[in-house]
Amino acid sequence: MRAAGEAEGMDNQSCCCPSRAVARVIMPPTAERPHEVELLLCGHHLRGSQETLAAAGAEIYVMQSEPGAELALLLASPSAAAGTAGHRATTG
Repeated sequence: MRAAGEAEGMDNQSCCCPSRAVARVIMPPTAERPHEVELLLCGHHLRGSQETLAAAGAEIYVMQSEPGAELALLLASPSAAAGTAGHRATTG
C-alpha cells in the first residue's frame, strides 16, 4: 500500500479539476461498490464536499505542504494552506 498522501501516477493533480490536489480521500466500500475508491481533491472541492464525505465515512489524508497546517484549516477557508504530509483525519 502507498504511504498517506501518495497517489500512483497522478503527479498530485486533483481528480476533480486541473488544480493541485491537497487531500487524498478514501471512500469506503458501499453495497453497490464493494471496494474502496481513492480520490485526489483540490481545496475547493474538498471544502465543497465535506458534508458528503463525512456522511460517507470517508478518510482524508492531507497531502504534502506547509508544516504545521491542519486539516481544519483546509476546510475552514479558501485561502488556507494544506496540512502536513500524511496527516489523517476521519470525517464525521
